Amino acid sequence: MKKQKLRTGIAVLVAALALAACGTTPGGGGSPLDIDLSTGVTLNVTVDDAALRVTRYKAVYVSKPIAVKDGGAEANDFQSMYIYVPEHAAQDSAIILYVNNSGWQGWKAAERVKDGDNLRSDENNAAAAALKAGYVFVSAGGRGRQALGPAGAVPMQDMNGDYAGHSPAAVADAKAAVRYLRHNDKALPGSAERIFITGTSGGGGLSAAVGASGNSPDYYPYLYEIGAAGMTSANTSTIKDNVFGVIAYCPITDLDHADQAYEWQYGDLRKDYAVTTDVKGISDGGTAGAAMLAASADLAADYVSYFNSLGLKLEDGSALTADRLHGAVAALVKQEVEYALKNVGVEKMFASGTANIFVPVFNLQTSRTMIVERDNTWIKNINPQNGTADIDYDAFRLFVAQNRSLKIAPAFDNAATPLEGPQNETNLFGAKDQQYANFEFWSWNNNNATNDGIGKDDTGLAWNDFLASENGKALAQQIKMSNPIPYLRSAAEGDSAPYWYIRYGLVDRDTSFAIETELYYAVKNAAGVKDVNFKIAWLQPHSGDYDIPEAYAWAAQVMKEVK
Repeated sequence: MKKQKLRTGIAVLVAALALAACGTTPGGGGSPLDIDLSTGVTLNVTVDDAALRVTRYKAVYVSKPIAVKDGGAEANDFQSMYIYVPEHAAQDSAIILYVNNSGWQGWKAAERVKDGDNLRSDENNAAAAALKAGYVFVSAGGRGRQALGPAGAVPMQDMNGDYAGHSPAAVADAKAAVRYLRHNDKALPGSAERIFITGTSGGGGLSAAVGASGNSPDYYPYLYEIGAAGMTSANTSTIKDNVFGVIAYCPITDLDHADQAYEWQYGDLRKDYAVTTDVKGISDGGTAGAAMLAASADLAADYVSYFNSLGLKLEDGSALTADRLHGAVAALVKQEVEYALKNVGVEKMFASGTANIFVPVFNLQTSRTMIVERDNTWIKNINPQNGTADIDYDAFRLFVAQNRSLKIAPAFDNAATPLEGPQNETNLFGAKDQQYANFEFWSWNNNNATNDGIGKDDTGLAWNDFLASENGKALAQQIKMSNPIPYLRSAAEGDSAPYWYIRYGLVDRDTSFAIETELYYAVKNAAGVKDVNFKIAWLQPHSGDYDIPEAYAWAAQVMKEVK
């Protein structure tokens, strides 16, 4: 204990002397958001069997944090972060900002490194890999769609306060975390000009939204409300919140069009194959019922006009329209198959056995064997000598759907509709006194919950008419602020991160390949983007952090190129 206190005191003294030498004060001088270096705790850990001393700080990253009720218990550690500084971190080292809002739900700051830990970077441990590389690792919490304000009660329908986690709370909190790191840039090792934000699923979507919307005034009122660094009023800021890079795994994005894209991708399989989850009698033996098929058709048709409106372009500069999107997805899948052929080999890729049964198959990213329902027939004309193959796209879609049943239709916004199921992001949106708000046309027009104040049944307004109203414009703005696409499409909307690393699994059906391909080309076409490293990762399901060495090697390379 005495040795640990001594090391901590030395670390603080060294930091203080360094600050004095460069004529600065912690955090910029006199602000309530200045980091208190005296609170640093020394952690002695091993990473890949090598001893490493790490200084850990815990800080609340806003000056007016919102007390959040989580499951009925007071929890004030959502808007806080753990900062881990390895002893060999330099002033220009990268900062990894790790967010963990699975399903766009709220997440508490997680203590990811503890004294005495024996960590391995080769086991896809993001914290271990960051610390070994000399990067500052930040584990930040934030509000999400289940978060209730201080007057809240559980169950949610008895609410007499506000829903503190509605959009754009998650994005605003992540931006506030970025601002805190910028405010304290001179006080700590690591460069605020080298922040990589990273997360999985909802965290991947959040990372993409933050990466796309840097310095957008859309968020200023929300940042000012929580006392984010640099906010001098609801309209003015002295600190930026753009980031250098994004590392996003299976990002859930473009929620207001995700239902449409899902049905555009998979709707025909509901009719022809038993691939739909049975929910509340909606499906019969796995085959979608008439109501779901009708909803699926309406949603799929709507995606075509929306996608065409994006004006995306392929690598050769030609227009990427909806009639070319299936081909674009197939090309990305083919690219990954050929990558696996060259780097894994046919024998490991395809274990012996009969098609359509569960067999062990080699996974490229983890270098391990996993159990996958394999139907090799979607890969055609394999040439092991030159590592080429062709793709049967329709057979590939069925392969994905048969590995795990599709979500119901609508997949993301079905609350308070005749097709309501267990998976919903509906409560990510709504006014502060509303539990939820449907956020796409089919669910709004088919809301059948009496007196919830939502939908055509209660407002008397169909979706397009509602969007023209004041309340509709407010909801549309909420939806926009959780979606990277509007910010990527226009440089005037925000400053996009210049570097992007995006992964989506080959057997992931949690959102559509259309949405991921849309995100890829939106990033690739965006102003200010210098590199986007995108893969449909071989045999990966809905998961993240499975290729950390590759991701951090990419980060190191882009930083080297910038220097």
